[in-house]
Amino acid sequence: MFTFNSTIPVTVHPLFIVIALWIGFIITQDFTATLVVAGIVFLSVLIHEYGHALTAKLFKQRPRITLQVLGGLTERKGPPLKKWQEFLVVFNGPLFGFALSLFAFYLNTIYPSSYLQITGEINLIWTIFNLLPILPMDGGHLLRIMLEGIFGLKGLKASMIISLALGGILSLAAFAYSQIFIGIILAIFTFESFRGYKQVAGMSEADTDSAIQKQFDEAESDFHSENYPKARTLYEMVREKSKSGSLYNFSTFRLAQIESMQGEYSRAYSLIKPVYSNLNEEGILLYQRLAFETGDYKTVLKIGGQNADQMALNAMAAAQLNDIQAAKGWIKAYLNAGGDPEVLKDKRLDPVRPYLDR
Repeated sequence: MFTFNSTIPVTVHPLFIVIALWIGFIITQDFTATLVVAGIVFLSVLIHEYGHALTAKLFKQRPRITLQVLGGLTERKGPPLKKWQEFLVVFNGPLFGFALSLFAFYLNTIYPSSYLQITGEINLIWTIFNLLPILPMDGGHLLRIMLEGIFGLKGLKASMIISLALGGILSLAAFAYSQIFIGIILAIFTFESFRGYKQVAGMSEADTDSAIQKQFDEAESDFHSENYPKARTLYEMVREKSKSGSLYNFSTFRLAQIESMQGEYSRAYSLIKPVYSNLNEEGILLYQRLAFETGDYKTVLKIGGQNADQMALNAMAAAQLNDIQAAKGWIKAYLNAGGDPEVLKDKRLDPVRPYLDR
């Protein structure tokens, strides 16, 4: 990493330099010209990112630029922006790139140069490509800001679907026309759009409500400070206000955690059961443990699992059901996964203990 500390810090990843040199060589097939074109790529991406960064700084944010493998990234900290401000921050990246393209073409009419021509072409092509409504490109973010601003959460989800569909279609088209590199890039973007859609698919309008988000953040702070009574009250308020969505699901998970820590397994299990399929791995593991603690051993085995803790839990559940073969299988898997052999002394394995060495 190379970092230039200035009003707007700039960090350059070594792989960015490699990619820039590769692009230069593909275009020119000449050593000296490769270095010049690599410099043009560096300048072009940097100016594009300065379009984002300077606009963000105008709105009192603290930007930082990173030139990485697939281009540039402007990270920002500071006060949240209004939709129109966010739109301008995103839009001014392509605008700066387009301005550089026009400037290069203009200079080329006065001082003809193949390098000025290349500068104009690179920036024009990249600006057009970057404005495609596909995330994480600027066009995708602009579409997201517009649709979310007009339609709220429905607009956000719609922008993800458009990005996913268009990215997939253009990726297949690129491969069909033997544009392998572009096809791979678009395929990566399509996968990122799919991941983004999965994250927002289960969201509700409450998840975008700043007041409810603030209340949830306060609950999280109290939970991590082990102020469980106050955290419980705040999580219950979030659930009451949100009714559904990500904040509702995670607040339910936290409440189940609190009840579980207090030994109220049945209450915790009844809380988490309706939402467990919307939770992450940690939430599913808690659900599985609560199923075991409440005697729902069939559910424990139905969930299964890939980590050692889950394997041990499955072995104990199978033992409680007197399923000798299943218990032995889970114990073997547990030991193969590097599990602690001391767990095998747990009394909950007693029903199958006589058969373990057979």
